[in-house]
Amino acid sequence: MLDLSQEMEALVTAQTVDCSGFERNSCVAHRRSRLKRMALLADQGQAAGFGIWRGALLAAHCGLMRSAAQPRAIGRFQHLETDPGWRRQGLCTSLVDAVTRWGFQNWHLERIVLCADPNDVAIGIYQGRGYRRIGRTGALMRRATRDRLAAT
Repeated sequence: MLDLSQEMEALVTAQTVDCSGFERNSCVAHRRSRLKRMALLADQGQAAGFGIWRGALLAAHCGLMRSAAQPRAIGRFQHLETDPGWRRQGLCTSLVDAVTRWGFQNWHLERIVLCADPNDVAIGIYQGRGYRRIGRTGALMRRATRDRLAAT
């Protein structure tokens, strides 16, 4: 398990390898802010971060969240990602297996859910581990002007 407060910069670096379409400084600031919130939730027992290190590099990582209102009911995967240099080596598959076991054993969850882009490789990793699609959701995002300019 990752110490989200202590390993914040490694996580920020890992999550900002690809900021394509976004202004880099804004992307880094957004990820850092999001990870700080996750670290606070981890301190409260509502989140946990997991990773696989290869030397000094955080090669793969993901988070697991749970509801404060129903802490034993449902967990949710958060941001499964592998460093580009370590992809297609089974790291995320191993991570999903380990985090799933950890959530059921340590938080006594009834189920774990996720939201993933149906066109992204992560959905295939989850489905390969036995997770199945039960619904669809949608979202809209409005980019900041500086991000639209960075994308052009």
